[in-house]
Amino acid sequence: MRIEGQCQGTAGGSVGYDGQPGPLTVARLLRIRGRYFLQMGLGESLEITSQIRERIKWGQMWPHIAISLGVDPAKLTRVTGSNHYSAIPGNFTAELRYAAREAGIPVVPIDSDEGLEDFYQRVAGL
Repeated sequence: MRIEGQCQGTAGGSVGYDGQPGPLTVARLLRIRGRYFLQMGLGESLEITSQIRERIKWGQMWPHIAISLGVDPAKLTRVTGSNHYSAIPGNFTAELRYAAREAGIPVVPIDSDEGLEDFYQRVAGL
């Protein structure tokens, strides 16, 4: 953990850290034309190496987690609902699926190329 000056001005500070390697659940609730979707997947948090750290050009003092979802990055980028997802260490996909089912929200798997492609085709017509 580190505390450094904020990169967005001359005042303030930022607490930074690097996430620990291991499994984690990644999720994002999004709305498209009034319809909600839960993008969710089980990924792997990767070690932030010195080579990765050197390539970070903006926000070096912020928290960093490198995540692999095992999918084609171009397909993921095409359906990403935001640049901010929530992530928690461990596998909580069953709990999220249950909550989404109870709320009537479709789950979009973002940890498979097929799930990403299916979602892209589904929302292209909305």
